[in-house]
Amino acid sequence: MSHPTFASYTYTRPDAKGYLDQLDGWIAEIPAVKSGDQLLAIFRASMKAAESFDTMHQVAYIRNSGDIKNEFYQKEIGFFHEFEPELNVKVQEFNHAILASPFLPALKETYGDLLFDRMIQKDRLVNPANVANQIEENNLVQEYFQIAGNCITEFRGEKLNFYGLLKKMQSTDRELRREAMKAWSDLYASVAPALDDIYSRMIEVRCRMAETLGFADYTEIMYLSMERFSYGREQVAAFRESICKYVVPLVQSIYDERQGRLGLDSLHYYDESLTDPKGNADPKGTTDELIAAAQKMYRELSPQTGAFFDRIVEQ
Repeated sequence: MSHPTFASYTYTRPDAKGYLDQLDGWIAEIPAVKSGDQLLAIFRASMKAAESFDTMHQVAYIRNSGDIKNEFYQKEIGFFHEFEPELNVKVQEFNHAILASPFLPALKETYGDLLFDRMIQKDRLVNPANVANQIEENNLVQEYFQIAGNCITEFRGEKLNFYGLLKKMQSTDRELRREAMKAWSDLYASVAPALDDIYSRMIEVRCRMAETLGFADYTEIMYLSMERFSYGREQVAAFRESICKYVVPLVQSIYDERQGRLGLDSLHYYDESLTDPKGNADPKGTTDELIAAAQKMYRELSPQTGAFFDRIVEQ
């Protein structure tokens, strides 16, 4: 069976009003359903609509990330940032109607409990009073990526962004590594005032969000939004202590070993990206050869991983 490739996807901005009207229609229908099959039909229709919306969002996001100077996809990402907080409120209404239905067990029988447990857990993240804050937060995130993504500097006759400079930091030439690190730092310093302003505004809006939603702070919001339902701050604090106790000494020993391998009197911050005095390992072969090698590996690993990777390659 042939599947479309990502490049062949035609992007169409979702019909915001039409989607909200659909949800309103389902919300009105749910209390009147007479069976689990009727509720299941509504839920499946809602999932299909959500899938269509999310597909267009991901297409716009990926194409914007691949070319942040593309004005069309900049505007499309702006559309999603403006619309999604309002959509979340309507989806919350839909979820309330689903969870209140006496035929909910029919859905759980089909989809399991976790999906509906997530609805309950994440309900606290949505509030109509918070829509303006969410829109502001989304726009600040996009503003940050636009500034950072457009950073270019002249380095030894080349125009490089942050990633290009990071590659230079893997050079076997120590002076080149040092210069690249300084250029990287200077490039960040050139936009530091703008980024600092974004961070300041981000703190303000996130504190407002926490207050509006009734949380002690923004950290509590993130635990729920990242679906960390089964552990909390105490467990994370214990994890941090374990990192300090076990991982930091291990990493230090690795750096000490690397310092000796590189023949340096001391290991500076611009030396950390180089692992071998002969240079870091680079993949050998063409793109097609590397993909074929990966396919061979995944097929040998299991039929499932082989089929999954084959589909990724095909699409």
